[in-house]
This record gives sequence, structure tokens and C-alpha cells, in this order.
Amino acid sequence: MVSSESPQCVRDISLEHREESFDVENPYTPLVSSIKGKLDLLPTLSGECCIYRVPKKIREQKDAAFTPQVVSIGPLHHGKGDLKVMEEHKQRYLKKFLARPNVSMEDYIAIVKENEVKLRDCYAETIQIGSDEFVEMILVDAVFIIELLLKDREYESHSDVEDDRIFTKPWMLHDVMVDMLVLENQIPYFILEKIYDAARIKSSSSKEEEGRLSIISLFYHCFKQFFTQEDILDKYRSSKFVHFLDFFRIAYQPTDVPVQRNTESRNKLTVTALERAGVKFQARDSSKNNMFDIKFEDGILQIPKIVIQGGTEVLLRNLIAFEECNCDTSVLVDYATFLDSLIDTEKDIEILGRNEVLEAWSSDNMRALNIFNGLSASCTFAPDNFFYAGVWKDLDDYYKVPWHKWKAILRQSYFNTPWATISVMAAVVLLILTALQSVWSITHP
Repeated sequence: MVSSESPQCVRDISLEHREESFDVENPYTPLVSSIKGKLDLLPTLSGECCIYRVPKKIREQKDAAFTPQVVSIGPLHHGKGDLKVMEEHKQRYLKKFLARPNVSMEDYIAIVKENEVKLRDCYAETIQIGSDEFVEMILVDAVFIIELLLKDREYESHSDVEDDRIFTKPWMLHDVMVDMLVLENQIPYFILEKIYDAARIKSSSSKEEEGRLSIISLFYHCFKQFFTQEDILDKYRSSKFVHFLDFFRIAYQPTDVPVQRNTESRNKLTVTALERAGVKFQARDSSKNNMFDIKFEDGILQIPKIVIQGGTEVLLRNLIAFEECNCDTSVLVDYATFLDSLIDTEKDIEILGRNEVLEAWSSDNMRALNIFNGLSASCTFAPDNFFYAGVWKDLDDYYKVPWHKWKAILRQSYFNTPWATISVMAAVVLLILTALQSVWSITHP
């Protein structure tokens, strides 16, 4: 039987079959499919992102400053063995919080569940935790923070804290507070606010002014030793901050932003070298000046008072890490770079302490030195946009004038005490009298 198909048709069918065979046999097809599958699974980038893993180049300078020591908050350190001891405290705080009659556990779970996508988007990495476990973790951790802040406020009246294992051990409260400053241990502020507002917690005192019990007010009360400026809470209460560490960043922002320019000089100008060149150091009133408001006028370097206490290094390092990861400014990095350049030895620390620019709760100068040395290491320094370029250039210009050094040497060598000054003046008077006597003898033989 003769086929009714034309030769052209047979050729077309043959070509189609050949192309199909080629696609099936293409050795790259599985790899192409695999890559496309991975690309399809990539999460979309979210503008909510605000909590990051600290980059390795920053973390390796001092890992402990970026790692919670007693309590995990949020998913990045959730479930770690050395932090599980605090989980029982969290459960007790949750039980206490749920004892309030206003809202049920179901309502709180619903609040977190409704915001789960937004909460996950706040973290820079995909959180590999199931929905129920994630919601429970956020609820427990958020309530722990809220209850801790409430108890801190009540602590002064010794109300409801006698049997609390955190507040009856001051070192533990301190360690928990320091862990709350860690970037990787942050929890989005908006969920704290939603849960806290739902609880409708009222002040126990009729004298409390309205709004006093906002969650940020409680946080400020607990961490007020880290704030030196007056009216911080009133100024920044309504600011848009994404978590507690971000509130510090906003509250610490400089009041006056200078026109940034290139740092032409990067000479090493330490406190000791500047003092020998005649520069004086003066503490600015930190209650009225921002920590970044450093000025140099008439040979006096004015620096807002620096107080080093437990948690200072952790706070500064994590603020710098957050700025590196999330912000388009480098004020904190520039501040750390400026101080790192000024402070190189224990002598520099001693001079700043003598002039009340630096106050350390520990009198160990070496410990204070270690905080500042390397604070800005591994951070991205942009010399063409240095916040303190103007101050640095003025210091460098002053340092290069020989007369300033000579004057400083005279002052330090001959006028450093009242008795030395009197002795020099007496010697000068004696020299003048001797010269006058010689002149008299010559002119009146």
C-alpha cells in the first residue's frame, strides 16, 4: 500500500522529530531547569528589611559584642543551647502578661499571625521556621520584653519583683539589657507596639501624665543611663524607628550636619601629640549637646562628655554594624574613626580623663583604650565624605604652626604650677635688675 503522505510532509515530520530528540538529549536542560527553579524560589526584596546578620569583617573584630550572652530575641539566635536557660523566664513572663483580663491569648496570636509576612520581611535572611513556631516565638519574645520593661519601672517601688530571678540578680538584668542592644537580637518595634497597645495597660498612679506608659517611654526609662541629652524622649517619641537599636541611632544623630568635604590630611593626631602642640581639651555639656557635636575653636577641642559603662562598647559596635548594613550615612563610622585616631595609648585616655572629657565607670585605662582602638576597624571609611573633615583639617593646621608648640613647651615647662610661675617671674625681675645695674655702672662710672 502506497502512503498518501507527500515527500515534503515526511521531511517536515522528520525534522520535527529530530528537533524534539535534540531538546530531550540536550545536556544543559537539567541545569537550566535547576537554575530557573532556584530563581523562581528567590524571595522578593522587601523595604521592611531592618535586622541583619553582622558582616564577618565587622564581627571578627570582637565576636562577643555581636552575640547575645543570656537571652535570644527573635529568630537569628532562637534555640541556641547556651541561651535556653532564659526560656523558662520568658514563659513565666508570658503567664504574668496573660493574667491581665483585657485580651485573650487567641487575640495576641491573631495579632502576630496577621503580621507574620511583614515580620519575616524585617529580617535580611529567609527564616527557616514553620509558621506556628515563628508566631509563638515572636509572641513569647515580644511579651518578655514588654513585661521586663514594665517590671523595671515598678522595681523602684519594689512592686511585683521580689520573686523575680532577673531583678533579684542585678548582674542578670544588666546582661539582659546588653543583649537587647545587639543588632541580631532585635525584634520589630511595630509588633511590640501592637501587642502592648492591645493589652491596654493603665498606670497604677493617678499622677502619671498621659502617654507616660507608651512602650518607648518604658524603654527609655530602663535605658536612660545611655542617654545624656535632655528631652530625648520628647524630641524623638514620634520618630519613625524600626527597633530599639534604631531609636538609639536616631536619638544620637548630630544636631548640625556640616558640609562634608574631602579629608586632605590623614596625619595621626593623637591626644598626646595635640596637647604637646598646645591644644586644650574641654568637655561640652552632654545634656545640651549631641555626642557627635565635636568643635575646635581657638585652640580648644570641645568634645561632648564620653561615659564608658557596661554595655557602651556593645552599643557602639552594633550601631556601627547597623549603619553599615542599613543606612546611607556614615556618621557613626566617622565618629569611631575620629576617636580611634585621637586615642592611641593609655596616656591619651589619661589626658581626656583629666580634662573630664572621658568618664569610665571602671578606672582601668587599658580597658577604655581597648574599646576605642579598633572600634572602626573593617568598616568602610570614605575620606571624600568624612563628617569631621573640617575639624580634622583645623586641628592639622593648628598642629603645624611651630609657635603653638613652643608656647606649649614654655607653659608646660615653666608655668605648669603657681610656684613655677612665681620662680620664673622672680628670675626675670632679677635679670632685669641685674641688667639695669650693669647699665647704671657703665653710664655712671
